[in-house]
Amino acid sequence: MGTLQLDPRYVETYLRLAIEFDLPVRMASRETLARHGFPQLREQFAAKGILFPDYFVYEELKDEKNDVKRFWLDIVRNLKPGVTELYIHAGLPTEELKAITGSWSTRPGSSKSSLMMQR
Repeated sequence: MGTLQLDPRYVETYLRLAIEFDLPVRMASRETLARHGFPQLREQFAAKGILFPDYFVYEELKDEKNDVKRFWLDIVRNLKPGVTELYIHAGLPTEELKAITGSWSTRPGSSKSSLMMQR
């Protein structure tokens, strides 16, 4: 998940493999990386010629409680120039999903579609 770029035990290997296989990587925003103690990680990877998205949208959903589908449509409508990665964990609101994650309520498209999916 985010371990490869948010845990110092893996960052060096993540960079080495990206260089070795000439691969683009997933890269969190500067703000997220700074919060996790890696404020210069994007610059470090860029200096080695590694490509990554300009924008990475994933934390923004944590406070969304109502219309998740509208949230994502608004994100797409308001994309900035550049490359954006949308990190989406869609899922049906089943008992299994409720048992494994506290974010189950933000995974279906909307509350109306959630009801329809459960029937």
